[in-house]
Amino acid sequence: MTDRWAEIVGALEAGRGPDDGLDVKDLRRATGRLDHADGSTTFVVERHPHLFGRPSPGVPSSAFQRLRVTYRYSPDGGVVIEDEVSLGAEIDEDLLALEEVALWREAIGSSVLNELVAATTESEARALALAIVARWQWFTEYEAERIPNDQLLRVRTACAKAATEYLLDDWRSNRAARRPALKKTRKPRSRQK
Repeated sequence: MTDRWAEIVGALEAGRGPDDGLDVKDLRRATGRLDHADGSTTFVVERHPHLFGRPSPGVPSSAFQRLRVTYRYSPDGGVVIEDEVSLGAEIDEDLLALEEVALWREAIGSSVLNELVAATTESEARALALAIVARWQWFTEYEAERIPNDQLLRVRTACAKAATEYLLDDWRSNRAARRPALKKTRKPRSRQK
């Protein structure tokens, strides 16, 4: 019995497995093993791939599909997917919003942050930040189709709020950094008695 698992492990390590990310460590969760008369073996692993195909190995995914995947191993063919059943999707709205804003922060670059430099008050900075954030499309069409509408609205709102706060924090820190320079360039006031 354990020899068959060793063969399956060997096949996966040799790259003779499916391209769905099945790894040797996933075999610990394998259930329903059946040895067949033709020399093949089937087993089931519950998988949790990210809904958008984002990598998430070994960490909780913000949005994932629960799948029950039946694999078939044969000594000649390696490991292949025989059947896949969806058990539903799960979305952690807060974590998904954090991930999306992190991607946004990488994508916006300094030009967007420079738009805030002109603001002299926090209310001006907030208005500019809201305008900047409103131009951004949270989630691609492919991703948005995989999120139920009620959740999509909540996640987009959370993304906009977090992105606005990020821009305001950046504006505040840049403003604080500019203050000493402004003080040095100002002429001292003359005192008249």
